[in-house]
Amino acid sequence: MRAASIDFETSSECDIKAGAHAYAEHPSTRILCMAWQLLGMDAPAVWYPSQTFPPALAAHVERGGKLAAWNCLFEHCIWSMTGRKWYGFPRVRLDQWDNTQATAMQRNLPASLEGAADALQMPQRKDKDGAKIMRLLMNGATPAPGQLARLGAYCAQDVAVERALAVRLGPLPPMEEAIFQLDKRINLRGIPIDAPFARLAARAADEYQADRARAMQAQFGINPTQVAKIGEKLAAMGVPVPDLQGDTLDAILDTKMAQFYPYAAIEMLTLRREAAAVAPKKYGAMLRSMSFDERIRGVFSYCGAPQTGRWSGRVFQPHNMMRPTMPYAKIEAAMKALRASNGAWQVLAEFGPILEVLGNMVRPTIIAPGGVTKSDLAQIEARVLAWTAGEQRVLELFHDHADVYSATASGIFHRPINKADNPNERQIGKVADLALGYGGGKGAFITMGRNYGVTVTEGEAEDIKVAWRTDHPATEKLWGDCDFAAHWYLNAPGETRTVGKLAFAFENGTLFCRLPSGRRLTWHGARVVMRSPPWELDKPEEEQIKRPVIAFQRPVGNNMVTDYTRGAIIVENVCQAISRDVLAEAMLRARGLPIFGHVHDEVWVEGNQVDALDDAMMVVPDWAEGLPIDCETDWSERYRK
Repeated sequence: MRAASIDFETSSECDIKAGAHAYAEHPSTRILCMAWQLLGMDAPAVWYPSQTFPPALAAHVERGGKLAAWNCLFEHCIWSMTGRKWYGFPRVRLDQWDNTQATAMQRNLPASLEGAADALQMPQRKDKDGAKIMRLLMNGATPAPGQLARLGAYCAQDVAVERALAVRLGPLPPMEEAIFQLDKRINLRGIPIDAPFARLAARAADEYQADRARAMQAQFGINPTQVAKIGEKLAAMGVPVPDLQGDTLDAILDTKMAQFYPYAAIEMLTLRREAAAVAPKKYGAMLRSMSFDERIRGVFSYCGAPQTGRWSGRVFQPHNMMRPTMPYAKIEAAMKALRASNGAWQVLAEFGPILEVLGNMVRPTIIAPGGVTKSDLAQIEARVLAWTAGEQRVLELFHDHADVYSATASGIFHRPINKADNPNERQIGKVADLALGYGGGKGAFITMGRNYGVTVTEGEAEDIKVAWRTDHPATEKLWGDCDFAAHWYLNAPGETRTVGKLAFAFENGTLFCRLPSGRRLTWHGARVVMRSPPWELDKPEEEQIKRPVIAFQRPVGNNMVTDYTRGAIIVENVCQAISRDVLAEAMLRARGLPIFGHVHDEVWVEGNQVDALDDAMMVVPDWAEGLPIDCETDWSERYRK
């Protein structure tokens, strides 16, 4: 390993959850110690701020030498901002940083140093006793005698573990290394926000939710956070609920059954939903993580989604911003009214339910110099599924730019359906394509249907499922082929089995699937077990029919936990992963543009760059010949969907 390994221990009044950049630039942030190790050193050395900066490390950096760290974005920010400002560190370019954490996450291991070392059963492990001192001192406590030296030993052990993991894991594949280098640049460019508006919206959201909490206390004598007491009162009214999560409350309040519940129960559920809603809290999260130049940095987590390698979100979680339910002109009018009222939530009532209006304004709070160019890969997962399965009829529809949802509905209803004359039937076709492509049954259709205003009986949902599968035989075959291949190779290690465009192999207890791009998906600790499928779990144990499924270990926090998969779920992982690879290569082609964000299958660029971004997005990768790519690219003053 030729890179120098680096690890910092710091203290600050800033919450680390604000993100690495906001944390590092905070005036209270200080370095407590730095552990480092160059090639040829027997063990890590520790530097303290009272000492001269290590000359050998300075020379390494000034020659352009690499620095490696676990989550290098944090180390880069501390080095480049806190270190240079307060301690005279030499300058380091962004491209000089390697990230061992990125390699671990690309291999489907935990994002924490401790978790990855434990998962791989490394002989080097984190110093858990030293972690207690780290947590004490990071919040600004004055070190007791000996504690600073103990912290240095803890920091040095982290470097030893990180170096051992770097050797064990090796480098990222070349394409993934290029993607990760771009990811660093995007994260440090940051998402620009309309900070004055975010402050007004945050105040309106806080005051409205406080008003709802007071109303609940006045009517029922319960605070919205008293979940157990709310559950008891609802049960006494004859309305037992499994939990009080937002999705559960939506499912209860937005169905026809709600009309049969007591008025008091509906009122209690509504107040709880409004007082605890997450969407309005986005504004506060934006402001807490905003840098001095009103940008939010470090938002995107490379390979943060296990099993697929898609990005996940950090800091203010851009991946779960509320989808607009109002026309954009109405959203703009609501934003204008809120500004004119100086943040009074009452003015939003004229535009709709307060929480809905606040949620609709989150996306347009993102505003870039020169506006925002957005490009969205249209129906990319559906296209990738048809391409991977070889579903020729569907591929021809995409190639011909036909309305796929209308075609699906035509197959379900056995008569011609079109968007203009049969909007309700077409909507059923859309829900069917979204809900059933990965082995979903009638329950999946009913659940997805609620999100799109489609209500059907269980019998109707079953008929729709059967009709959809009849019209998509290659897709159903792909589920079975992937299931067979995965099970087969758990009993035939060292061999490779091709399933169309995919290749499965089993090595050293790990199941792999090689994608058309060459990237591999990973299922650690894969093995066949007998287990009841979800639709059998409502039956008594003795009546359940158990089936062979694949158990494996996936990362959750610091740990690897047992999960289960089967052919259709593997197909879902594969299609989402291929969609990610298409998006990643499009961003590489567009890397000369000022990309500042991406979410799901979209890319965001500062300024009016419609033609250049559209050109980059429309290229079919060399490995995806025949994939019918299409995109929707537009410019607007603010981010809009």
